[in-house]
Amino acid sequence: MYSAAHTTHRTKRGLKTNTLLWGALALAAGFVFILPVLRLVQTSFIAEGQFSLEAYGNVLARPATWRAVGNSLFIGITSTLGAFTLGTALAWLAAYTDIMFAGAIRFLAFLPYILPSYSMALAWRLFCAPGGAAAAVFALLPGSPAPPNIYGYGGIIFLHILTSFPPVFLLMASALRRVPRDMEWAARTAGVKSFRVFWHINLPLIAPACMGAATLGFLSIIDNFGIPAILGIPAGIPVLPTYIYEQIAGLGSAVFPQAAVLSLLLIAMSLPGPLLQKLLFRPSTDIEAVLPDTSPRVFLGKLRLPVSLCAVGLLFFLSVIPVCFMAGTALKQAMGLPLSADNFTLKNFSFVLLENLKSRRAIFNSAWLAAACALLCVAAGTALAVSLAKRKSPWPRIVETMIQIPYSVPGIVLSLCMILFWMQPLPGFFPGVYGSSKILLIVYLTRFLVVQTKASYSAVAGFDRGLEEAAQASGASALTGWIKIILPLLLPGILSGAIMVCTGVLTELTLSSLLWSAGSETIGAAILNFEQAGALKYSSALSSVVCLAVILLFFLSQLPGRYKLKSYTGDVRI
Repeated sequence: MYSAAHTTHRTKRGLKTNTLLWGALALAAGFVFILPVLRLVQTSFIAEGQFSLEAYGNVLARPATWRAVGNSLFIGITSTLGAFTLGTALAWLAAYTDIMFAGAIRFLAFLPYILPSYSMALAWRLFCAPGGAAAAVFALLPGSPAPPNIYGYGGIIFLHILTSFPPVFLLMASALRRVPRDMEWAARTAGVKSFRVFWHINLPLIAPACMGAATLGFLSIIDNFGIPAILGIPAGIPVLPTYIYEQIAGLGSAVFPQAAVLSLLLIAMSLPGPLLQKLLFRPSTDIEAVLPDTSPRVFLGKLRLPVSLCAVGLLFFLSVIPVCFMAGTALKQAMGLPLSADNFTLKNFSFVLLENLKSRRAIFNSAWLAAACALLCVAAGTALAVSLAKRKSPWPRIVETMIQIPYSVPGIVLSLCMILFWMQPLPGFFPGVYGSSKILLIVYLTRFLVVQTKASYSAVAGFDRGLEEAAQASGASALTGWIKIILPLLLPGILSGAIMVCTGVLTELTLSSLLWSAGSETIGAAILNFEQAGALKYSSALSSVVCLAVILLFFLSQLPGRYKLKSYTGDVRI
């Protein structure tokens, strides 16, 4: 009796301790992830230290505000339609037909997504500039028409389509492959025409994926800062992210309340899509349970080779050629002249990598921030993922919900949240992180922790708990079991998540656009500064280095999935 009572008492004490621990973690998560957003809302109602609607009146009465809102909506909707059309067409070719070069098509389609959007904008700016490659091509056409003007609505929408269609392609290809083939065959056998088969069978099954792809594309477009900063600001086309940036960069803390109102407008624009998706479409468990069917359903016949070459050629032209032209610009001594032996130099790369203090500091800052953020995210995200997988307490799910909020907030808004909160997080408490690289680390952690958590959870959820129990039955301690069995099996998924976090930190510009200062420059900020100063050779050189690093990281992230680590079976040796 005493032993049973003692065991019960220890169990209750352990549960109480666990609850207190998770409660403390939830409070900490609320402090880091939730309070900054609430501070933004609070700031929008403050004027001269008192409650006021003055900021709302000033912002909503400005014609410039509604111009930025209208531009954001117009560019967002048109770019989403274009990205959805291009992504779905390529997804249909990849999922349903016997198209050739499928691996090359997948890589080339994904390339504009993994490369920084500002690098793609810079590459196309150089490609379409007077004296650029596009001008040389158009000069060969009848009448020698002028090359398209990349500055303006058309160029911004084109670049948004180019950088936003890859996730649409991936989502739609996955959904199309899960449509049951026998349902299509049965309908066609009954004499139903192809359009009616698509309308009554395919479309209802893939509708949630369509809405999800369109929503994801729209959110990424209205959140993007790099493309409108490079192509929109010189053309006088403001969107909400660049309008917020220009307000704060020009007037400083005096416009924080107005910037907070603009940020809430941007958040309001991002809400209808996810809400409509939840209201109109429920995830189809039937299609999710179907294994992907990768065998072709439509055979192209004689058109197979021409269609395959056209698809590869189009993606190669959109993704690779402008980036190569940008790299070629970085290798030139003089702009406007063709790349030749006399005009070849490595001095531009030497300048940004070895000589210029700001660019060297930016590379160092981004590198250590990426490494530190990845390590911290791996530790915290994997621990949370393990707790989520065990499902023994509701607290991990609460913490997960909290860390998802900053990821759903537009990047420029999250940056403003961090400025407003960390200048004075508590009354009388001034931590001094604003204006230093510390606030960049904080914002990166709040932004990317959920990415690592999702990646680690995918690895943990597929882990066979029987191996852990077998290790314990063999006398292995919990720590030994983790080191020798669990960790080697989870490592590929964890490393993939860590590489995604590293890539995100190295290539981001939106978050650091408002947070960097002298001494805490990042790579994205350095490239933007070179570009705005007209030093295109240096911005091209640094951007080319970033693109190469991102491609290497992408291939590195694919390695863990290609090699299966040995699983432990039988006895565990301690």
